[in-house]
Amino acid sequence: TMRKEETTIGSGDGSDGLAEPHGLVISPSGQYVYVTNRNKNIPAEYTPRYDLGDNANSGTVVVINTATNVIEKVIEVEEYPSGIAIYEE
Repeated sequence: TMRKEETTIGSGDGSDGLAEPHGLVISPSGQYVYVTNRNKNIPAEYTPRYDLGDNANSGTVVVINTATNVIEKVIEVEEYPSGIAIYEE
């Protein structure tokens, strides 16, 4: 059985690290969702057609608690984060 559920998380303006989401993974426990993003300082409603300088390559991984739907952490990463996976040893 599947059910559809929609929840809005974040401000929508990129200030919380969720500017341009590219990939996500759910932790094996289901407790966290990790979302890769880029261009964190650009308002979400704005898509420039020219060079953005240093900000163009900025990236984050946002950690969301699935029980509370709260962003618990924003991790700064290298440029253009996209795919993401969790590997257990």
